Amino acid sequence: MSKIHIPLVPSLVWSITTVLLLLGISLLPRNVLSQEPYGTILGTVTDSSGAVIPDAQVQITNTATNVSTQVVTNPAGNYRVPYLAPGRYTVMVERAGFKKYVRAGLEVQLAGRLELNIALDPGEVTQQIEVTGETPLLSVADGNRGAVIERTQLQELPIRDGAAAELIVLAPGVSNTTDLRPRKAAFSQGISLLSINGVGEARNDFTVDGIPNVVSGGPGAGASDASSFTKVGVAFPSEAIQEMVVQTNVYDATQGHTPGGVFNMVTRGGTNEFHGEAHEFLKNRALNSNDFYSRMSDLPKSNIKDNRYGFSIGGPVAIPKFYDGHNKTFFFFSFENNPFASPFTSFSTVPTPEQLRGDFSALLALGPQYQIYDPKSITFDGEHFNRTPFPNNIIPADRFDPAAKQLLTFWPAPNVPAATPDGRLNYFFNNPDTGDWYRTYTTRVDHAFSQKHRIFGRLTLDRWRSVKDNFFFNESTGLETNRTSQLIG
Repeated sequence: MSKIHIPLVPSLVWSITTVLLLLGISLLPRNVLSQEPYGTILGTVTDSSGAVIPDAQVQITNTATNVSTQVVTNPAGNYRVPYLAPGRYTVMVERAGFKKYVRAGLEVQLAGRLELNIALDPGEVTQQIEVTGETPLLSVADGNRGAVIERTQLQELPIRDGAAAELIVLAPGVSNTTDLRPRKAAFSQGISLLSINGVGEARNDFTVDGIPNVVSGGPGAGASDASSFTKVGVAFPSEAIQEMVVQTNVYDATQGHTPGGVFNMVTRGGTNEFHGEAHEFLKNRALNSNDFYSRMSDLPKSNIKDNRYGFSIGGPVAIPKFYDGHNKTFFFFSFENNPFASPFTSFSTVPTPEQLRGDFSALLALGPQYQIYDPKSITFDGEHFNRTPFPNNIIPADRFDPAAKQLLTFWPAPNVPAATPDGRLNYFFNNPDTGDWYRTYTTRVDHAFSQKHRIFGRLTLDRWRSVKDNFFFNESTGLETNRTSQLIG
């Protein structure tokens, strides 16, 4: 058998490898394709006459962490520094024969692209031109539309239930499509019911640190197109978020996995200084005023309980006499706990002790419509079905199934007078042991190996427990829901 040898030249190998790589990327599941959670500074360096300057040293330094990134302008004088965490930066440019250029206070936003064109003046490198008091740069290097919600807004604007995503509705084109339900971090569905520029509700994309943070099949879960609905997976508390960007249209190819908007969040990281905070939001009967309708009806204040508290801390990783993480290794940790409960009352109907023994004779006095018949006595005479009533409307004890006898023990006794002659609405339920409990932790560590290599890791854990509808205060009723979510970046 003869063999045919086909030589694989390097260009052919490279072409095949490229095709296979692109094919593999295209087949990746949607949640593997992350989005960039950083900003970019770019521009052109020229001299005072407008001629481009190649090989100029451009250094971008984060003011909070003192971590720097250095690049060199190309032959066309252009530079580009991507992967910058949101925050304030200082730009320094040096080139032999020109004065050093320094500009501080540049604000880099999440997914933003700042274009900073720099003109150097002739002189010695030891001479320095420091630019201050300039008009803040706007992100004009792309056509994205939306809004940036900065750290200051997250700290100072009122957030009713503590979830950072509540502020999404501040962006132009965003419409709330639900009612005034609570937007607790535990209830991500209420936060997710949004429409962007007229697109159907709950068809948006949520990311955190560039990683998808969505679950599908949220609102309208019974609909045939339920899989097209999306809602936020983990709703971070405001103290854990550094910045949030709402992009409503014209996003680039790294985004736009949805017909609606794209909501990008970036978690907070540590800096060269230790910072921390503690907070508490407390609502209860002692502090609340009575509402308008309760006062009109001479009713007491509702026993609403809501206690949301937590803390956060961040700074350099420093272990005395062992490791000093200033300018390179930083940590941040946030914690929030929120037990809350709202009053819920209802009236229902339960059998009386006599009825639990099979005695329904009191109902027979109200009319024949309450007559109970023996189901085993049904006969057919050729034209009609006939049945025999239980004497005096009492079911004999020997007709009770053993399993039914056990189930009857779960019925509570009536606790209020019946609202009707036949005994309906004789049980009042109040929910003293009903409520929800939500707890979330977020830990983040950043490390800079060099000016070109950085890494970060984040772990978020949230837990939600809900206990409700235990109408009879035993094992026969009640619903307990437990959910644990983990988000790793």
